[in-house]
Amino acid sequence: IVAVSLLEIIIVVSSGEFNDVQGQSTSNLMYMRVLRIARSFRIFRIIRIVSFFRPLRLLLLSVFSTLRSLFWTVLLMLLMMYMFGVLFTQAVTGYRLEVTDDTGAHG
Repeated sequence: IVAVSLLEIIIVVSSGEFNDVQGQSTSNLMYMRVLRIARSFRIFRIIRIVSFFRPLRLLLLSVFSTLRSLFWTVLLMLLMMYMFGVLFTQAVTGYRLEVTDDTGAHG
């Protein structure tokens, strides 16, 4: 976006100087001045939009910088859930084997 606006500035400045050197009629110069002003307003709008996205850019950079910590946190949580699942399965299996041995029932 910034490169496009810089390109427009260069085009506006060079077209204005080129038209003045050729000595075209005043109607063409007036048309070029109006066109130049319209392009200037467009450039200012682009600058305003770019400044609007600055907080969004900062927010996205903050989120991406925390992804490494988030990865390790999620990995630790998954490891803890896996360990709890294994321990719970062993405890339930031991209980079921103990109950079936005492009652003599199968299932």
